[in-house]
Amino acid sequence: GCAQSKFGVTPDVTTFGKIIGGGFPVGAIGGKAEIVEGFTPAGEVFQSGTFSGHPVTMAAGKAGLEYAAENDVYEHVNRLGERLRRGIAEIAADQAPDYTVVGTDSMFKTTFTREGAVADDADVCDAGCRQRESCARYEHCPKTGADVADAETERWERIFWQEMKAQGIFLTANQFESQFVSY
Repeated sequence: GCAQSKFGVTPDVTTFGKIIGGGFPVGAIGGKAEIVEGFTPAGEVFQSGTFSGHPVTMAAGKAGLEYAAENDVYEHVNRLGERLRRGIAEIAADQAPDYTVVGTDSMFKTTFTREGAVADDADVCDAGCRQRESCARYEHCPKTGADVADAETERWERIFWQEMKAQGIFLTANQFESQFVSY
C-alpha cells in the first residue's frame, strides 16, 4: 500500500498518520532498522507522543485498517477520485479551459492556470493531469505553492469553490490545499 509502493520508493524513514488511529490523533514512524533503533527508549533520539501506544487509539486503528482491507475501501475511493478528476476536467475543459486537474487515487487538486488547454486541444492529458514530464503541457502545470499562488486564486474562490459548494461538493476554501475523496 501507500504511495511508496505505488511509486516504487523505499524511504529511509516514513511517517503514517490518521488512518492508523482509526480517527484518533496519532502518527507513527517507520524505517530502516539502523535509523529507527536510534529512537528512544533504546536510542538517543527522543520521540514521544500523547497517544503513543494508547490502547483505545491502537484498537481503533487496527479496526479501521481491517475494515478498509476487508471492504476494498481504498479501491473504492481511488475509483471515485479518478471519476471525480475526469468529471471536473471534462466540465472545466468546456466551461473554464485555463485549468489543471492533478492527483492520483483519492487525492486531487484543481488549479486555474493562466495557460490551460482548450477543450479540443490534442495536448490535453488524461483527466487534465499535466504532471508528467512527457506531457506536452507539462510546463503549464503548477508544481509548487508559488505556482499555485501565481494562478488565478480569485476565480477559484469566487466561482469554482462557490459553485461546487452549491452542488453539495465541499472542498477546501482555497486552491492551495489538496482535496481528498472520503468513503
